[in-house]
Amino acid sequence: MENGRNDGFGQEYEVNSHRSHLSGYVLVAGLVLEIVNSVIWYRGPETIAEIIAVLLIVGGVWGEIFFGHKARLAGDKQLAQYEARTAEANEKAAAAQLELVKFRAPRRSLMTNDAKTRIADKLRPFSGINFDIGMGEGDGEQADFVWDLEHVLKSSGWRQAHWGVHGVGISAIVRMGQPVLGSVAAQNVEIHVDPVAKTELLPAAEALVSALQEEGVEAREVTFNAHSTNTHALHILVGPKQ
Repeated sequence: MENGRNDGFGQEYEVNSHRSHLSGYVLVAGLVLEIVNSVIWYRGPETIAEIIAVLLIVGGVWGEIFFGHKARLAGDKQLAQYEARTAEANEKAAAAQLELVKFRAPRRSLMTNDAKTRIADKLRPFSGINFDIGMGEGDGEQADFVWDLEHVLKSSGWRQAHWGVHGVGISAIVRMGQPVLGSVAAQNVEIHVDPVAKTELLPAAEALVSALQEEGVEAREVTFNAHSTNTHALHILVGPKQ
């Protein structure tokens, strides 16, 4: 009940409830005094009738005080439950809002200098691994993240190849002075490993997935060919956040 009593309405409730309780006791005391007075100034059957009437009133007032107090306690418990549920709902709403903010934030915001250093340190043991990258066209968020990821991988000693284009509907994204990217569809970050190079590339793929996930970037490893002719390279597909 602490929270419910900290505002002005809660304080007013406490004060007036206490005053009402005291007023009831004062009324009972007055009725008891009336009974004492009737006994002292006994006037026969009329006095007995008056005493009985007063006793009934005392009983009614006492019952109102007693059960009113129990009702107040029950109301306080109910209010406490309501406040607890409200606090829990507010906490869940705040958590959901935070998750929404994180979801809307571009992945580049996660690729801080410290994050890049941590990822590079985890991938450096696999120095010399070949990789190529595919992404969706016309998406600035994906392009920014790919740019950052390329820098990290190269600083780890990984070697980027041009995307090997083949297959129906697969095209290339040509960049001035940079390796060619594949124009592909994906979700989040997908690391594709060709089955013929699974033994060679899978440990590096798992390390990359783990390093990205630890920085809050959704990534997963997929064991099948990503439509690139570079069978002995990791295929990194970057798609929209899901």
